[in-house]
Amino acid sequence: MVFVKYKTHGINIYRKREGDSDWVLLGRATMSPFLDNRPLPQIGKAELRRYRAVYVYKDQQVGQFSNEVAISCAS
Repeated sequence: MVFVKYKTHGINIYRKREGDSDWVLLGRATMSPFLDNRPLPQIGKAELRRYRAVYVYKDQQVGQFSNEVAISCAS
């Protein structure tokens, strides 16, 4: 995920995989790009991952969440 943080301190990135009931915080990114290197739950099976982000300023989330981005991942 490539992003521009403007005058904020970074972004919090969230992921929701197939079968997840809620969004999971992956972490805070202060430099672009952000790479999700987490392994697939089942080797050889494709997985749809959805991502969204929100700006962070002084350790507080600010603004609205970004639009979702859906990516099909496979090994």
